[in-house]
Amino acid sequence: MIEKINEVLEKLKEIKYGWIDNSGIVHKKAGRNFFINNYRLQTIEETIEYKVGTCWEQVELARYYLEKEDVSVQTYLILYNQENKIARHSILIAENFGEYCLVENSWKIENCIYTAERVEDILVKIIDLFPQMYKIYDFDMSKIEIYKYDKPEPRLDYNGFTEYCKNQERILLDKYFLEKLNEFYIYANKGLYIDEIIEKPLYKLAHSYFVKDYDCNYVIDIDGRENFSEIEKDVELEMKRIDAEACYIITPMSNIYQERDIIFNPNEYKEVSKEVWQIFENFNNIDNIASKCNLNVKLEKTTNMKMLAEINQKSFNTNDIEDPYRSIDSGYNQIYENYKGTTNKYKRDFYFIKVDEKIVGITMGVYDDRIYGIYGLAVLKEYRGKGIGTECLKQQLKICNRKNKKMAFLQTEDGYYPAKLYRKIGFKDVCTAYYYVKK
Repeated sequence: MIEKINEVLEKLKEIKYGWIDNSGIVHKKAGRNFFINNYRLQTIEETIEYKVGTCWEQVELARYYLEKEDVSVQTYLILYNQENKIARHSILIAENFGEYCLVENSWKIENCIYTAERVEDILVKIIDLFPQMYKIYDFDMSKIEIYKYDKPEPRLDYNGFTEYCKNQERILLDKYFLEKLNEFYIYANKGLYIDEIIEKPLYKLAHSYFVKDYDCNYVIDIDGRENFSEIEKDVELEMKRIDAEACYIITPMSNIYQERDIIFNPNEYKEVSKEVWQIFENFNNIDNIASKCNLNVKLEKTTNMKMLAEINQKSFNTNDIEDPYRSIDSGYNQIYENYKGTTNKYKRDFYFIKVDEKIVGITMGVYDDRIYGIYGLAVLKEYRGKGIGTECLKQQLKICNRKNKKMAFLQTEDGYYPAKLYRKIGFKDVCTAYYYVKK
């Protein structure tokens, strides 16, 4: 199958970017208004004869060739609508024995076949290229619209083609991104906070060898609306083996999310935490984030795990009712001191937060190819209220941007000052996770 797709891509390479107007004149370039007013979708024959076509024609030509070879295809129109920028791009995705292949010719930078396990992975890859391809310097992910469309009739004009696609299936990526954040949440901290993840058919259990609190020992991704009692029994056995208390984290990825208040009966379970997940994507606005800090704050990368452990304990053991943690398990010292590095796809950097060369806190960044997680942000109590946390986050966001990550991600307990601070900075809430333990 991949050989057939390669053959089609070779044929597409003969087609240059261009279009034929209503008068039959070939254009390689034209002003936007002229293009909108004079464009019409070419026939396959015209595209082959004149060897020009926009992404819309090139997608239809690829469809024509691949369907002749009995290759199943899907086509999508991706729209970007912002006040100062409007962009359109069509793509074709071919199915290849359980995988999906992007067949792309009109964007010469992606003149290739890109293979992924999910259609959504390909859609996100294309979206990530929009700022570069269309020179969108203040790119806003929320302005993207995606439509899956069937073969259109030729001669549609610019607006007619757009409306044809918009009248078909709209694709929303909210669930996809939430799944990616959920995966990040579970696996990104393996090797530090989490030592082992046990994957069961109906749930996942993550736990630490050193810490016994529920932040490092929990059950997640529960698929047990009908047989939760069986899950409970199995979880109790597993937790007994590792000598930890069972904590159930219920996110929207669990099929019992909407029924959590019923399943976790208040007579039997206690809600011990409500954690909000937040993301930041507006990296062009980092320098505009307001801060009252007039101190010389900097992040300094470190591998001094002993000092990290010491500052972590001092920062979190405040016994302050306004602090979401107040005190933490002494096992966190061992977590840092026994850290051996990451062995999976996630990378981790540790930082001291310094003011005039004095260490006043710590933080870390954990990241994969797209997401940058901000974890372990802790400032010594006597240095709070000075804007240091805001400055630290701004610098973390700049690091995220320099690493070309598309999204910064953090989790914090809702109802306390950190969540309010993060929202003020520009983080957006994406979901809430609920923590339950047995009474």
